Amino acid sequence: MCKINIVDAPCGYGKTQSAISLINESPDTNFIFVTPYLKEIDRIKHSVTNRIFYDPKPYGSKQQDLHRLLRLERSIATTHSLFQLSTDITKQLIESNEYTLILDEVMNVIQETDMTKNDLEIILSMNLAHIDDDYYLVWDDTDYIGEYTKYKIMSENRTLIVVDDTVLLWTLPVDIFKSFKEVYILTYMFEAQIQRYYYDLHGLEYEYYTVNEDMTQFIYIGDRPKQYTEFKKFVAENVNLYDGKLNNIGNNKYTLSYSWYQKNKDTELMKTLKNNIYDYFRNQCRTSSKLNMWTSFKMSQKILKGKGYTKGFVPCNARATNEFRYKVSVVYPLNRFIKPHFKKFFSQHGISLNDDLIALSDLIQYIWRSQIRDGKPINLYLPSKRTRMLYLEWLALLDN
Repeated sequence: MCKINIVDAPCGYGKTQSAISLINESPDTNFIFVTPYLKEIDRIKHSVTNRIFYDPKPYGSKQQDLHRLLRLERSIATTHSLFQLSTDITKQLIESNEYTLILDEVMNVIQETDMTKNDLEIILSMNLAHIDDDYYLVWDDTDYIGEYTKYKIMSENRTLIVVDDTVLLWTLPVDIFKSFKEVYILTYMFEAQIQRYYYDLHGLEYEYYTVNEDMTQFIYIGDRPKQYTEFKKFVAENVNLYDGKLNNIGNNKYTLSYSWYQKNKDTELMKTLKNNIYDYFRNQCRTSSKLNMWTSFKMSQKILKGKGYTKGFVPCNARATNEFRYKVSVVYPLNRFIKPHFKKFFSQHGISLNDDLIALSDLIQYIWRSQIRDGKPINLYLPSKRTRMLYLEWLALLDN
């Protein structure tokens, strides 16, 4: 059984640097380093001193080159997006050459497919497939070739899940993780991540590690993550949280959620939110446009952009990047909830997802893209009352 190690420590605590030290001290181990961003691949290639790290090139396809590098037992640095395309061939090559995985930040291990309700009804009515007791779509017509071939392939890889009339996709079959000799996941608040629930669902056991003070070594801490009281105190002292009338727009529990943005994209409420963002940057912070950082759900980015902050947009799921570390004033006008289909699927297997913990984790990850990661204070506008209260309650638990 693969040994899974969760290196659970706040942003800026040296997780990546310690991973580089581990690589440099393990000359006989084959590594795959997987990161969300191409720039981080360059960091790994330049920082490792005892070997060459290769990143797959589009020779035929990047996936084909990944398989070539695995066959040659090269150490590899690649992106989440390429790693999510892993196949059974990938799995066998990893397993046969005893690779260790270092995963920089958790991955999107589940997402909705483009299969419509009508598509699903046709597939079932034609007896091409059926839904088993675990809610997986199981393909029955092994000779089928047609417009649903891609769903047949996904189904045969046991990656399609049916929840009501929605079909979800495991973007990465759990057997990929099992194929590694050892796995290190570099993250913070793993308990709040969908990937944690994914591991629980499949019965994958994991242990927690932290980083030593010199940022050169992983230290085992057991079956529960460290609470990092000093990190919370630092955040409390270095975040200037706005408290004023601009918060009134977010007083309802579900205001600024994804469904709220969908419902109000053409209403006066969206115009009010845009005016609030402008007011905050222009009159409350008075920072230049270069120093301003904001986000929204992608569907509302164009609607909310405005003078003095448009170019400061940073996607709300940004992680593991230092690209915005000069930003001073931050607007996070979101109220995050887990997608209902995800919650229902996990609940059907007796696993309860924590909306509040996931919303808090997303917020902490986001604000850490700014200059606070360098020990410098920031301004923060959280118009959602729910999000703001989650943040303040987290800070209040300084002794946990």
